[in-house]
Amino acid sequence: MVTVPPSGRLTFAPCRWSVSPGAAAWACSVLALVAPSSVVALATYAGAQRVDWSLGLPLAIGGLFTVSAGVALAHKLPEKRMRAAFAWMLAATALWLFIGSLIRA
Repeated sequence: MVTVPPSGRLTFAPCRWSVSPGAAAWACSVLALVAPSSVVALATYAGAQRVDWSLGLPLAIGGLFTVSAGVALAHKLPEKRMRAAFAWMLAATALWLFIGSLIRA
């Protein structure tokens, strides 16, 4: 249940959060869409013995502790610069995968 008090800030009742409307929308999408589908995917892959827990758990724990810093940094950097850095990272990854496939062939 989402209520709007006179202050104009939304309160998400199940979690007792008082946040801005944009943050509430983000939280609702994560709670309603991303989290359940991630749990189903993890359960499916784990049931098929396709999860490398020794790699996945440290990555998940590291992500939990660093995501806030990443979001804060993203809000401070210029959008154009971040898009360019992301494009270069995608190009480098594609090149790495392509060269790797040639070496293995």
